[in-house]
Amino acid sequence: MDDLEYIVTGNEVEALVLESNLIKEHRPRYNVKLRDDKNYPFIRITNDEFPRICIARRREKGKGQYFGPYPGSKAVREVIKMASGFGIRRCKKKLPCPPCLNYHIKQCAAPCLGNVTKEEYLEIINRVSSFLKGKHSHLIQSLKKEMDRLSGIQEYEKAAGIRDRSML
Repeated sequence: MDDLEYIVTGNEVEALVLESNLIKEHRPRYNVKLRDDKNYPFIRITNDEFPRICIARRREKGKGQYFGPYPGSKAVREVIKMASGFGIRRCKKKLPCPPCLNYHIKQCAAPCLGNVTKEEYLEIINRVSSFLKGKHSHLIQSLKKEMDRLSGIQEYEKAAGIRDRSML
C-alpha cells in the first residue's frame, strides 16, 4: 500500500452515510452488507403549483428540492411531521380536491379549498425550506415578527396558532 486517504466527518451519522456511498461507488468484494441498492432517504419538496413534502429514496433532477440524506426513514418521518406544523400539504391528490385528514387536524393550510393564496403558500414553503436548511434563528425571527403583526391588528387567534405550531 503506497498511500492512505482519509476523510474527516462531523459525526457518526455522516461517517455512516459516507461509508455507504463509498461502498456503493467502489463496490469492494467482501463488503456485501452495504452493497445493495438501498439508498438513504431524502426529504423532497415537489415542484407542483402548491408543493407538497414527501420521502424520496433517490434525487431526481427537476422533481423538486431535496434535503438530506438522513440515516433512516424514521428520522425523515419525524422531520416531516415537524414540518407539517407549518401547514405544508402531504397528500398526493390533484388540486382542487376535497380536504384531507391533515386539514381537519390543522396540519395543512388546505390549498385544495382555496383557504390560502399561492403567495401565502409559497411563504409557507420558504419557511419549511429554511427550517430544513437549518436556518432556525432567521425562521424564529420571522415567525415572531408575524405574530407581532397579527397581534397588532388584533388577530390573536391566528397569532396563537403560529405560536402553537412553531412551539416558540
